[in-house]
Amino acid sequence: MKNHPLSVRLGVAPAALLLLTASVLVGCQMVSTSPARSVSLYEGKTVPVVYDLVSNNVVAVSVDRNKEGVVLNATLDEYEMPTAWAKVTGTTQLYDQAVTPTGAQAALFQQGGDGAYYAKNIQIGTGTGAVVLQASASGTAVAYTTVSGSTTATLPATNLSSANQAWYWAQMAAGNYFILQNTTADNVLTLDYTKIDATTAAFTGATKINRWLKSANDSAWKTGRDAALAFVKGKVLVGASSLPLAHSGATWTMGTDDTQVPSTWSFDTYLAVLLKAYNNTTDSVDTTTAATE
Repeated sequence: MKNHPLSVRLGVAPAALLLLTASVLVGCQMVSTSPARSVSLYEGKTVPVVYDLVSNNVVAVSVDRNKEGVVLNATLDEYEMPTAWAKVTGTTQLYDQAVTPTGAQAALFQQGGDGAYYAKNIQIGTGTGAVVLQASASGTAVAYTTVSGSTTATLPATNLSSANQAWYWAQMAAGNYFILQNTTADNVLTLDYTKIDATTAAFTGATKINRWLKSANDSAWKTGRDAALAFVKGKVLVGASSLPLAHSGATWTMGTDDTQVPSTWSFDTYLAVLLKAYNNTTDSVDTTTAATE
C-alpha cells in the first residue's frame, strides 16, 4: 500500500489506537469547502477553530469572545466516522446499491460484533493525500485500519490528534470519502451517497458533503446544539466548568440558570468542548478551515 499523510508518520502500537501527531499533515493536499476563517467581532481578529472528539465523531468548534470574556458568537458541528457512513443499512443496502454481504460479494464486507455489515475497504482524501483503510472486527462493531510498512492507524480512535481531526473534517467537508471495490486507491464503487436506499433520499437537500454532518442529518441534535449556542452567547464562561450542571425536567440547568437546552441533548459533553474553544488563547489551532457556519 502506498504511503500517505495519515499513516506514514505514526508510531506502532499493536492492538491499540494510536496518538496521531500534528506533523502528519505536512505535505497533505487538503481540500476544504469550508468558508474562509471567520473574523472576530472584537477588533477584527480571527477566531481559531478547535477540534475535538465526541463519541468518536470529529467536532469543530469556534468561540468568539471579547477581552472581558463575553461570548460574542459560537459555532459547533460534527462529522460522523466511517463506522457510520460505510455501514450497510438493513441487511442488504449500501446507499443506493443492493448488496449481498453474505453471498457473492461477501469479500467486500466485514461483519461486526453487532451483527451489522460494513464496507471492507474505504478511502479518505484524494491524490497523494489518499488514505485507504480496511475494516476488521473490533468489539461490537468494526474498526478501519490502514497499514503502511510497520506503521498503523485506526478509525475511530479516541486519541486522534487535533491535526488529524482537522484533516478528517476537511476531507469530509470536501466530500473526499469513498467506498472501494478493493484495496486499490481510487477504485471506488459508484454510489449515490445522498440516498439511504435505492429510492429514498436521506433527507431534504442531501449532498455528499452534508450527508454525515450532524446538524444536517439529525434535527434533534441540531435543536440541542442551537439551544446550547444561544445559551452561551452573551455570557462570561470563566469558571463555568465548576458550576453544577444537571437535568431539571425537560432542560439542563447550570447553577441556578435554566439553559433551555433539552435534557435529551448531551449538553454536559458538548459544553466541555465549547469551553475548550472558549479558553483557547492562541491562533494556531487551525490554519486551513474555518467556523462551520
